[in-house]
Amino acid sequence: MVEQHKKVLEKQLWNIANGLRGNMSVDEFRDYILGFIFYKYLSESMNKYADEILSEDGTRYDSIDENTEEGKEHLGTIKAESIDRLGYFLKPSELFHIIAEKGNNGGIIIESLMEVLNLIEQSTIGMESEDDFKGLFDDIDLTSNKLGKNEKARNELISSVLGHLAEIDFGLHDSKVDVLGDVYEYLIRQFSTGAGKNSGEFYTPPMVSKLLAKLVTKGKNQLKSVYDPTCGSGSLLLHVSKEIQNKGGEATNYYGQEKNPSTYNLARMNMIMHGVHYRRFDIQQDDTLETPHHIDKRFDAVVASPPFSAQWSADTSFLEDERFKDCGKLAPKSKADFAFVQHMLHHLDENGTMAVILPHGVLFRGAAEGHIRKYLIEQKNCLDTVINLPVNIFYGTSISTCILIFKKNREHKDNIQFIDASNSFEKSTNQNYLRIEDIEKISNAYENRNQINNFSYIADIKEIESLNFNLSVRRYVDGSPQRQHLESLKEQIEGYVPEILFNHVIQSRTLKNCYLEGVETYNSVLIPKVLGQEITVVGTGSKGNKSGGFILTLDDQTLNAKYLALYLNSVVGQAYLRDCAELTNINQYCTLDALKNYLLITVPPLSIQEACLDSKSKIEQLKEKISIFEQDIIFKPNVAKEVVYKLTSTVKYLDDVNAKEELLNLIRNGETALVEFKESFSLDIKRTKNDPKYKPVAENRIEKSSLKNIAGFLNSNGGVLFIGVADDKIIKGIETEINKFHGNDNDKFLLHFKNNLKDKIGESFYPYIQTKLEEFNQKLVLVIKCSPSDQPCFLNNETLYVRTNPATDALKGREMWDYLNNHFIQKIKRNNNNG
Repeated sequence: MVEQHKKVLEKQLWNIANGLRGNMSVDEFRDYILGFIFYKYLSESMNKYADEILSEDGTRYDSIDENTEEGKEHLGTIKAESIDRLGYFLKPSELFHIIAEKGNNGGIIIESLMEVLNLIEQSTIGMESEDDFKGLFDDIDLTSNKLGKNEKARNELISSVLGHLAEIDFGLHDSKVDVLGDVYEYLIRQFSTGAGKNSGEFYTPPMVSKLLAKLVTKGKNQLKSVYDPTCGSGSLLLHVSKEIQNKGGEATNYYGQEKNPSTYNLARMNMIMHGVHYRRFDIQQDDTLETPHHIDKRFDAVVASPPFSAQWSADTSFLEDERFKDCGKLAPKSKADFAFVQHMLHHLDENGTMAVILPHGVLFRGAAEGHIRKYLIEQKNCLDTVINLPVNIFYGTSISTCILIFKKNREHKDNIQFIDASNSFEKSTNQNYLRIEDIEKISNAYENRNQINNFSYIADIKEIESLNFNLSVRRYVDGSPQRQHLESLKEQIEGYVPEILFNHVIQSRTLKNCYLEGVETYNSVLIPKVLGQEITVVGTGSKGNKSGGFILTLDDQTLNAKYLALYLNSVVGQAYLRDCAELTNINQYCTLDALKNYLLITVPPLSIQEACLDSKSKIEQLKEKISIFEQDIIFKPNVAKEVVYKLTSTVKYLDDVNAKEELLNLIRNGETALVEFKESFSLDIKRTKNDPKYKPVAENRIEKSSLKNIAGFLNSNGGVLFIGVADDKIIKGIETEINKFHGNDNDKFLLHFKNNLKDKIGESFYPYIQTKLEEFNQKLVLVIKCSPSDQPCFLNNETLYVRTNPATDALKGREMWDYLNNHFIQKIKRNNNNG
């Protein structure tokens, strides 16, 4: 019921907001609709609390006559208690439903409404809640021409909005404050998605906030204080609160600072709408770096999503500021990212946790930022984890971002964790977003601090030092599809190790014009700045590119420039270059920094590089010869037959190579509904390894496991079974088994396998099964390709197996009969009807 009530409220309120804003922009009307909803909330809270006080007298608050002595006495008592409990006071005549009813009856309410909003603020003057209510309604200008050309038009619009809001039950009588707070948060989110490039300044996407909340509350079920120095609408603070509540505890006090006056008002409203008592939050309005308001306080949890690469004064006087002075350098004037980090660290309690969202450049940019980064790692040793986030998950920007987690008193002082979550997201129409499973994967990796292939890596501080304190996540762990593909290649082909290209670069230069005057040409490549243009080997007389580019001179002991050009012009190489551009938020161009930090290359031994180049050369020669031969084949009839024979052999050879590559790709992609791996057909590999007394014998149960998979493929959509490949995609081969049980005779092994098929599966299924021994990396693998059968296959004439993802299950009873009917009988009927 609670969730249903919330959905109804969301829909009702957004329809009002979206339908009545007229010609105003989204962010302009936001202030009005959210302000009116807040006024209604204050009014209903006031009315409810006053009714509770008057319950013994049997009097309703809105029925009190404010002009009688008895009424004035009631109001005096209620006002004192209300200001102490709620922080503000409203007379019965000032309640939302009274004003809305007047407007609904055609009355002029603009002046009355303006007065009421001012009176709410005035009721707090001199009280403890004054700072929390001061100026809350400053952004609501009821005289603005944007609401209408004249007073009558403005009054009609405002009366309409209040009338619609009056019809909605906020549910405060059922104590559903959290529901209303969540709905308010929903509206803020809806407005932020339509506010364009400035939306990120006041609202962090909810799933990102949820992730930060999980990270800073790890191992805690109680927080004395939470702080956000760039709090926007306060959503991050509230998500931390909700996360602690989910653990059975609570966050006692909330602190924040916000530069934008409108957003500052929104944050305070958001707090109150979520039921946070005015005594429990302290949110200030000012520039956090230039005029901090909580300088002497320390907090259990510090979270923030500061404006990316914002400008600040970077005045030299800050070198004496206790937040920055120990480092010795200030963040650049044009990039305040590390200034926010240092400010937040100053406010972090000794046993607290801090999580901050920053642009990706903070991980590798040099100069002052490089100095600060080194200081935080080497001197302060407070950086605990670096998380690479997906691109395009923030409102109004597609910039690449990361999360840095800091602890002053951290457990793992000799290492830093790197998590590459750049591919952990779901795509939507205009924006990517984190799913629940993505958040769980990231937070679990952080909480368990374990290494996960292509996702999480624990780097020793010395390793980071050796890379000059460069924190680019993909220098340590890379979860991109290209990297995963190359990692699988590494398992299959010895010597193919994906690594940063610049490990093999002796010298790099930026080319600003199209001429290569005075440029070293030996073993060098030219990478154009514009993506998609051809990468070339630099030689005597070479010309550069008009748009500029980068000259890389390579170590000839490890990398051949011609091989690198071949690689970078390939599909995988081009994909990596696009990655470089995306990671620096430039979609069409590369930068030297991006190439240095992100460009990956497989570097096999030089002999293999030469073989790749020779193959490429010979294929080009073959193409040229065939092209020439094509033009005058009619004049060479005597050699036509021989050419046909040679070309047929070549085509067959290439087909075989491509077919083997397709099988390797299936192995690289791992087990699915259509692919299954078995390490052997009848040898108990595990027992052979672990039990020295065990004498290997052919195990029927292991053979049955493979046959079960074959039957499952036949009964489903087909598939491929690889025998000789482990579950982790490593090719083991089955030579040991063939040697032990079949006298090292491949034909005897195949005969044994075929007899099993005959006995357990049945000869009638032979047409649907293809078997072949394939050699991968000099290891034999039995490949069984199964097509879907048009008749059910019962293993041993008794059990029906079907293939799921990626498992094989036995069906029984009604489930089996339903499957037979849907998968076989109905198919036969459809085929007969079509025939």
